[in-house]
Order: sequence, then structure tokens, then C-alpha cells
Amino acid sequence: MGLSTAMDIANTSLATNAGLQAIVSRNVSNAQNTSGYVSAKVGNVVTGMGGGAIIASISNLTSAPLFNAMLAGTSKNGEAQALSDGVTLLQKTVADATSTTDSTTAAKSPSTLLQALNSAMQTYSSSPSNPSAGAAVVTAAKNLAYALNDATTVTQNVRKTADEDMVTSVATINQLLTQFQAVDTEIAKGTGTGADLTDALDERAALLQSLSKEIGISTVNNSNGSMSIYTDSGVTLYQVSPRTVTMQATTVYAAGDPKTTPATPTTTGQAVYIDGVPVTGANAFMPIQSGALAGYANLRDNVAVSYQSQLDNIAGGLISAFAESNASGAKVYQGLFTYSSSATATVSPASSAGLAGMIQVNAGAYPPSGAYTNIRDGGINGNATPQNSTNAASYNALILGYIGATTATNSGTLSGNLPSTTPTGAGSAGPSNYSQKTSILMSDAQGAPQTVDVYFLKTAANAWDVRAYDPNSTPANTLVGSQTLTFNASGALPAGTKMAIVVPGAGSNTMSLDLSGMTQTASAYSISQSTSSITSYSAESASWLNGMYQTSSNDATYQTTLLSQASQALSNATGVNIDQQMSKMLEYENSYQASAKLISTINSMFNSLLQAVS
Repeated sequence: MGLSTAMDIANTSLATNAGLQAIVSRNVSNAQNTSGYVSAKVGNVVTGMGGGAIIASISNLTSAPLFNAMLAGTSKNGEAQALSDGVTLLQKTVADATSTTDSTTAAKSPSTLLQALNSAMQTYSSSPSNPSAGAAVVTAAKNLAYALNDATTVTQNVRKTADEDMVTSVATINQLLTQFQAVDTEIAKGTGTGADLTDALDERAALLQSLSKEIGISTVNNSNGSMSIYTDSGVTLYQVSPRTVTMQATTVYAAGDPKTTPATPTTTGQAVYIDGVPVTGANAFMPIQSGALAGYANLRDNVAVSYQSQLDNIAGGLISAFAESNASGAKVYQGLFTYSSSATATVSPASSAGLAGMIQVNAGAYPPSGAYTNIRDGGINGNATPQNSTNAASYNALILGYIGATTATNSGTLSGNLPSTTPTGAGSAGPSNYSQKTSILMSDAQGAPQTVDVYFLKTAANAWDVRAYDPNSTPANTLVGSQTLTFNASGALPAGTKMAIVVPGAGSNTMSLDLSGMTQTASAYSISQSTSSITSYSAESASWLNGMYQTSSNDATYQTTLLSQASQALSNATGVNIDQQMSKMLEYENSYQASAKLISTINSMFNSLLQAVS
């Protein structure tokens, strides 16, 4: 090897080492000053034409499986955190204080406050002539009504906030997709040209990480270096250009209003669309599965709606349980609890949506508009018939009846399928004229088991007559409830379809039977049922929400841990390790010094050669 060749190789090595040191400095600087994911840059060194080592290209360390796992973890974590934050706010409506001497003093849970009302009623039944005991009943009833009012306000605010968060998320997604297009286009143009695209690739990866926090995604690498993005449900989100993500904000959320005709249902939030395809809501056939947007949608459209329905059912049960009787003994008037200023408003409205936000204690139960003795005697509602006709101070039968009404069956659900192929019949459903039949077991005001037979008769293509009878009455088979079911083209019933049933036995309580889960399809007949009292239902509601809170909180913690592990695994495999980079810097500096010393030696040899021949 000649001295000129050796000099060329040494100079090339010197430049290569300088380039490698610059890459290390760049890695360290990026790791310290750049937020988000940053991959380590590596110089791809090859032997040049002159025999020296040269940097042919600069690339990023990558691991597609680990990067995809990090994106999935980010989406799951975003969904879990969004849901957990909302459920935490809802759970506060059932998180009773226990730091006071009387835990019910600061209680918020309708279940606990209902127990406090029953306790006050028990005391009043023992001292029905004591005004203070009557006042305690009113106070307990007001606390319960206020709790239902407040829980409704919290629930609708949670839905509104979730809607606002969805709008913000949609705007963020559109902004990120626009930024992604600029970087993706740069990468596609630079692929194959030898240009250094490492920073652009890092920027694209960081944008994907931010995008995955909002919505679950999957990606496909294209041959020209560009990338396509799809939602986790398969809807195209980006392909050469961004798809338009839209959502119309709903500024007011209300639980509903049973006083209007027809009844006003609970507010339904607008869906999120991607190029006109719904990805949230009841009509989404490719709904997104993860990301903060999915968590907000689940909170707004499912969890909060379910809780509001439970609150409304509790309110409806209270209105029915404390209803007052007419001269015939039928409980048709609003009593201790009311939802309408109309004294003749039905105690069992066609829809319960909104009752929890409207329920209040009837002013006829306490001074100055009424009297505490009206609770004892009846007549809270001016149209009702008083039960204590002799004004006996020791009369407590009505109070005991109210206590029993809170433990008697007051609500239930029938769900299943009525075959669409069933032949139609004429007349009304009954023991001798029916297409299908089922029986429901329930409890009266004294806890005695009672049975009601429910008969279904198909009367038209999409219509069924439903009637409930007491098989043990005298005479037998007294009608205790009826309803007409009208199915839509899909075989479903309108939300809130219910039938009021007068529970046989003591107390003459009214039970609200939810039929909205019934369908009419070509499938075979099937039926399932469940029943509960106000007391058990309110306890189950609190238990459900506390369980939802615990589950969502645990899931959020779990998903955070998984994301941390996935991010750490990716960083370990492809990220910048400062210790490794400093070790490489030392290695490159030693190599640089060796190359510099070689150049100095070659220069000395050149000088010696020139002196020898001069």
C-alpha cells in the first residue's frame, strides 16, 4: 500500500469518525430535549472505493412488534383513563361519609338515605302522635329526594363533559392527521434518494403515539415509504390523505321529562363519523374499541345512561310506593313523593325518564301547606281519601304500609323473544286466549310471595296484547295489568316500554314491569325475568356503581402499568441509552485520535521521503 493510499484511508477514517461522533451527539441531544418517542440513530458504515470506511446511510433502530404493542397500550390506557375519570365522578353520588357519628347525616347514596327514611318511618309508626317523629320522616324524605336530584345533575354533567371531551378529541385527531400528512409526504418523497429521513421518521412515530391516545389504530407500511392508518375497527383513517372525522356537539343534556306528551326521552348524544361512517353510537356497525374517544363515548352513551335509568327507576318506585288511594282504595294519587305540580298526575307515567331529577316531597306532608299527620292519616294529596277516619292518635296502619311498600316488589324486567311466525288471534290476551305465557313471582307489602300470570296474544303483524292476571284471586284471574306491544321493522320495542301491575296481596302496591327488552324475530320463544323492591334495587344500583368504579379504577391502573412496560421494552430495544452512547463516543474519539496519529505518521514519512530525494 502506498503512502497516498494510506493517507486517503486515514482521512476517510477521520471523517467517518467525526460523522459517527455527530450521530452520537445527536442521539444524546434528542433524548434530553425531545418529548415523546425517539429512536436511536445508527450510522451504517461500509468500505468505500478507496478502501476506507465511510457512512453509507443513517437509519433508526426499529422494532415493529414492540412499537405496535406500545401504540395498542397507549390506546387502551387512554380509554381506561377516560372511563375511570368519569365513573369516579358518578361514584361520589353513592360514596357515603362515615366520619360522622351518624353516617347518614352526610350520606349521598339513595340506598343509604332510603334506609334512613325507613328508620324514621319505623320510629313514627311507634309514636304516630309525635310531631317530631313526623318531621323526621319529612327530613329523611327530603334528603332522599335531594340526593336523587343531585345525582341526576351530576350524571347529566358527566355526560355533557364527556361530549365536550369527545369534540376536543375529534379536533385533536384531525389536527394530528394533518400534521401526519406533511411528514408522511416528506418521507415518501425522500425514500430511495439517500436523504436522511431519521428525524422525519421519529416525528411520524411520535404523531402515531399521540393519535393512538385518542383513538385505537393500526398501521400498514406502503412500498414508497408512506403509511396508511386504520381504526382498530377497520375504518380507514389515513391513506395518502386524512379522512374527515366529524362530530356535532350536544350542548345540553337532560334526563328526560315524563310530563310532556309524548314523554321526552333522555338526551342522546351525536355520533362520531369518519368519512360519513359512524364509529360511535347505537348505529355504528364498525365501532372503535379503544382510545380516549371510545372511553368518552362509552361513558356518555352507556355507563351514565344506565345509572340515570336506575336513579329514575328508584324515583318512580318511591312515587308509587308512597302513593295515596282514592275512595275505591286504588293508589292513583301522588303522596309523600311527587314529580308534578298537578295533583291528578298519574303515579305511573308511561316513561320514568327524568323522574329522579324532578322528584320532591309533597308540600302537603308538612307545614305550612300541609301537616305531618297527613303522612299518618292520608290526605297529603288533596284529592286522596284519608285512611284514619276517626283521627285516632295511635293509628299507624298507613305508615306500616309505606314501610312494607319499600320492601315489596315494585319493579321487574321481562326480556326475550316473541316469534314473528306466530299466527294472529282476536280479542284480548287471557287464560283461555293466548299465544305465549309466563309467570312472575313477587312479594307483597308484608313480604308474602305472590304469583302473577302474564299472557301474550299476537293481534297483528307487529302487535301483541299483553295482560297480567292474579290466578289466586277470588274470583280467579283478576286482571292486574295490561299493555300493547308494537314492534318496529327490526323487531324491537321503544325504550321505556313498561306495564304497570298491581301486586296481589297486602298493600295493593304497583309494580313497573319493563318490557323494552322483548323482541319479535323469527327465533323461537324465549323469556327471562327479574324482580326487585325499591330497597333491594337501590342497594343493587349502589353496588353496581361501586363495582363499576372499582373495575374501571383497577383497569386504569393496570393499563398504565402495561403501557409503561411496553414503552420501556421499546425504549430498551430501539431507544437512546445514554450510557451506551457515551461509551460509543469514547470509542469513536479513540479511533479519531488513532486516525489523526496515523495521518501525522504518514506526513512524517512524506517529509522524510522528500528530504531523501532532494
